[in-house]
Amino acid sequence: MVVVLVLAAGRAHAQAESAPALAPAAQAQKTAVVVADAFEDETENAKLRAKIYDVCRERGYTPDGKADTKAAAEQSGAMHEGRVVADAGPLDGVRKAVGASVLVRVAKGDGGVRVLVVTDGDAKEKLVQTADAALAAVRELLVGKKSTAAPAAAPPAAAPRAEGISAGFILKRPKKDDEPDFGDPKALAQAWKDRGGLRVSYGAHAQATGLIIPNTPFASQNPETGDLDIGKATTYGVGLGVGLDLSVMYLPLPEPASGSTSWAAVRAGLRLDLSGLYVRPPLEYSYRTHNGQVTSRDPKYDNLAYLYGVLPFQLGVHFGFGDFRLPTLWRGVVLGVAYSPAMIFSLKVGEKEDATQSSFNYGGIELSADIAKIEAGAGSQPQIRVSALLLPRVKDDLPWLASAGVGAVWY
Repeated sequence: MVVVLVLAAGRAHAQAESAPALAPAAQAQKTAVVVADAFEDETENAKLRAKIYDVCRERGYTPDGKADTKAAAEQSGAMHEGRVVADAGPLDGVRKAVGASVLVRVAKGDGGVRVLVVTDGDAKEKLVQTADAALAAVRELLVGKKSTAAPAAAPPAAAPRAEGISAGFILKRPKKDDEPDFGDPKALAQAWKDRGGLRVSYGAHAQATGLIIPNTPFASQNPETGDLDIGKATTYGVGLGVGLDLSVMYLPLPEPASGSTSWAAVRAGLRLDLSGLYVRPPLEYSYRTHNGQVTSRDPKYDNLAYLYGVLPFQLGVHFGFGDFRLPTLWRGVVLGVAYSPAMIFSLKVGEKEDATQSSFNYGGIELSADIAKIEAGAGSQPQIRVSALLLPRVKDDLPWLASAGVGAVWY
């Protein structure tokens, strides 16, 4: 009996001595969760998260890839428009909810990509431009939290990416040797300044044109009385055509760091439209008679073909409304209005004498809307433009002319 008690006591003493030796290992295990959506492509986001988890291993943290951070964010009010917010306060609540020692958040932000590292009672942040810089930022922000345990072996260096592959970059395309470093705020500001300024704008469009001449006079001889009947009717015309635009534009563009996303520009130049029109002017009366008397008369219309040329001299303003999708990319809508007095030339097809006419309309106006994409460091870029040119009948010898067109314009 005594021997049994002695053996039991010895065994209990051995277990008590060995238990504390396991405690430090258990306490040394720290977990990390990563929320990264810096790319539009979810596959690239997954690759970025995997690389960040490798950095966490280097710093002694155990990745917790199964943690449901989105559910925790929804419960703690840290979701906005379907994305986890990039604010340290709400993120600390998410970290606590999933039981992680550290939470790494990488997200697109104003002026670049925000990297946040949130730990218990501490939060660090850095603004970078590329995926490689985001990894370096995580490694830097975690440096003070490195575990005393031996870190996992660093992964082998990735092979250089082929030219034109954008997966390793937050910007849309890789930087070439002769391109400015857009990660430098001064270089980015200078790139936007150079992209704007005084520049030539040019474009082309297809259009539909309408013509109206009210109260067009015509004459016809009464078949019963022989008198000359004078009447008036409206002339209508429709047709299709093409046009060219050439102007000088002063385009002051804001930079992302200024916080402004709208801009205004001025433009002076020329527009040339050429259209073929089918025109129906009144020709004479069509009479109906009964028992030697005219019972009714209706205008009879002619069918003519005209070639119309319109040359407006334009002075206008444009207002851009949009947003910076990237530090180097602005997208939005540009609304414009231009005073457009115009020379009008017409040619009646098939006539040899008195077939051409010319006149000047001082009341023209053009309205336009552009779907625009402007990139820093780029030259003139094509934009989609929808436009309408209205030439009112400011004089009796002028028609109402209106054209609606769609095309491309470069600036």
